[in-house]
Amino acid sequence: MNLKNLFSGHFIIDFYEDQTGDKQFYLLNIKSKNQEFEVNESESFNSFSDLKKNSKRFKGIHLNINSFFVLTKIVPWLSDQDVMINGAFPNIDWDKFYFQIGRFGDKAILSLARKSQVEEVISSFESNNLKVKSLTLGVSTINEVVPFIGNQSFETLKFKIQPTSGEIIEFSGELEKPLEGTKIQVADFELNSYFLPGLSSFLGFLQGKLNLGTSLKDRNKELKSNFKKDLLFKGLMFSSVSLLLIILTINSFLYTNYYQDLNYYKSLNNKVEIEKEKWEQLKIKHAEKKALVENFYSTGHSNSTFLLNQIVVSVPREITLDGLEYQPFSRAIEQDNPIEIKKNIIILSGVTSGEYSFSEWIQSMEKKEWINEVEINDYQMEADDEDISFEIEISLNE
Repeated sequence: MNLKNLFSGHFIIDFYEDQTGDKQFYLLNIKSKNQEFEVNESESFNSFSDLKKNSKRFKGIHLNINSFFVLTKIVPWLSDQDVMINGAFPNIDWDKFYFQIGRFGDKAILSLARKSQVEEVISSFESNNLKVKSLTLGVSTINEVVPFIGNQSFETLKFKIQPTSGEIIEFSGELEKPLEGTKIQVADFELNSYFLPGLSSFLGFLQGKLNLGTSLKDRNKELKSNFKKDLLFKGLMFSSVSLLLIILTINSFLYTNYYQDLNYYKSLNNKVEIEKEKWEQLKIKHAEKKALVENFYSTGHSNSTFLLNQIVVSVPREITLDGLEYQPFSRAIEQDNPIEIKKNIIILSGVTSGEYSFSEWIQSMEKKEWINEVEINDYQMEADDEDISFEIEISLNE
């Protein structure tokens, strides 16, 4: 499995709460640039107040709940999952529970939690301005990290785990008291083992290897939809404020100069005709500046049109584009500050049904002489678990 193309800036939190109410947050910030995968940050917190100090950097988080109320069982794998689940947790009202299943070899890891307790955790995150965009439970996908750590044994907050034979995992049983954690070499970076449940849950979720119960799958669709609506709302608010600032700046500029010139004309009545001509010239300049702002995103020059056309015709049929931005604003527009754009930048967004075709397309663009760099800003599974939405940023050579 190649991790290099899976991530483009994700925040993953493995959340643990014991029966006394003590909390632990294990945060991973995973990024990729130029197809290089790296853990940009790993940090633990013991309160929402500490976590919130970093929340302005979060576009959205993948939340793995690993608290005391998440029940875990290891059972023989059965093709009939209803029989397997009901055998592990008999006489349960499934309308009141979320569950998920992970498989390793001939065994399965089942994770189960009450909906009310899970929703309470989600509410506590969102009340602290931490937007949850996807959700998993427990250590059902812990096997996903084994290919990257070999046969190193390690501890999570609830289990001691011994990998063997590359993929098979042996659990020593649920611990009565959390251990200290161990340093684990994962590919090219070192992590405390307490971060592995969050990393493995996101790997399983992103690759569609996690079997979520119907209610948990529906809840993830709802979280993703709400997250997108929130992003859209913030985007519209930003656009509205930006437009308003542009209008106010132009109006302020025009009217300030207009009244200055009007007072000047009144004091020089003997030169009305001369000053009128100057005023007409000034209005023409104002109109040109206004037209410049209104056409800020214009891609009319032939070279830009040619390059954009070259990019569009190279898109494989497995990829559908739904957004294109040329030379976007480099920062929010502020009064009395110059308007700045990201020169020679193109942002494309869309969906792909093929990871291989997407990776090949990125690599082909990076080889073009007139392209300096291709960076993946977003890459995540769509709600139907078939298509993957993405956003890339293309830097053109000057």
